[in-house]
This record gives sequence, C-alpha cells and structure tokens, in this order.
Amino acid sequence: MYIRLSAIVLLLLFACSNTDVAAQSNQVDSLLIVLKTSRNDTNKVNRLNELAEKFRSGDPTGAMRCAKLALALSQKLQYKKGTGISLYHIASLTADDVEQLKYLLQALEVLEQGTADNASLRSKIYRQIGEIHFYQDNFDLAQKNFEISLDLASLAKDSVSIGRTLNGMGNIHQRRLQPEKALEYYEKALKYSGTAHNEMNIARILGNMGNS
Repeated sequence: MYIRLSAIVLLLLFACSNTDVAAQSNQVDSLLIVLKTSRNDTNKVNRLNELAEKFRSGDPTGAMRCAKLALALSQKLQYKKGTGISLYHIASLTADDVEQLKYLLQALEVLEQGTADNASLRSKIYRQIGEIHFYQDNFDLAQKNFEISLDLASLAKDSVSIGRTLNGMGNIHQRRLQPEKALEYYEKALKYSGTAHNEMNIARILGNMGNS
C-alpha cells in the first residue's frame, strides 16, 4: 500500500514539471488508474486532493475530476478534513462566483465541525470569500472576511497566507482612495511574503504599490 502511494507521489512530481496541458491530462488519467487499485481510505482521499492541487493550473479539468472523486470518497468515509479540502479545491476550480461561494461556505461548515488543526486552510477559504466580495465591490464584507483570514493565518503562523491577506486588505483601501493606508498594508504584506519567499505575491504587491 505505502509503496504504491509513494510511486504515485513520484509520478505526480514528474508530471508537475511538464507544462504541456495534454501531457498533464494524460498523467492525471494514468494516476487515477493507479489509484483505482488502492484501498478506499483516507490516504486515497489525501492523494486525490494532492492531485487536485498540483494539476489546478496545468489541467483544471483533470484537477476537478480528482477533487470530485475525493469529495465523494471522503463523504462516504465521513472524513471531514478531506471533505473540506476537496470542497475548497472544487470552489477554486469554479468560475461562477455564486457557485464558488456556495462550495467555500460548505467547506467552512464541514471544517468547523472537525477537530483537526485546519486554521491555515480556513484562512485561505475566508480570504477567497473576501476576494469574491471585493470584486463585487462589497468592501465591508471583504474586510470582515479578510480580518478572520488574517487571525487564522496568524494562529497557524502561515506567512504566505498572512502576506496574501494583507495584500487584499491593502487593495480595499486602494479602492476606497486611501493610498497611505493601502501602502501601510502593502508594506506589511511585502514583509511576510519576503519571509515566505513567495515571489509571485511579492510581484503582485509591488505592482499594487506602484498603482497606489
């Protein structure tokens, strides 16, 4: 069992280095075939969720397949953490804001019933909810969710999530024509993103600072 799962992880790491979408799609198919031979347990749910995460950018269709399989199995096993993670992946792969928000709220409901340490994941979910409200110009709701996200990220000592959430809070002040306040949050975000070596978010923050 563990040898098989290790082989899956190695195949996954190889697939992630391949930028061709068709090749990644074939990798998803191959990995799912291997997973069919493994036991239907929480380890299988975790592997499916890992696949959904790794293929999210290169093969969103394949990632969605993995997330939905993880959701079905985790619900059957009553594995709340796995259910919450798979719902989060499905939300992240859903374009429609209403549907995305529905899955995020379902994920929160499940995770808040569980006993596992999931502050970092809940921080990401609250941040994503905040971003949905932000792009709908619901700045008060966006701020509320960003504040919850920041508290959870701080609890989890998740520098990446802290940096991204602070950046989101800076964006709110920028849209409210409060450039000095926006810069204050961007500078904090830059500090945490630098600590986490999150180059993508650093570039995003610097772009926002240039527009303030």
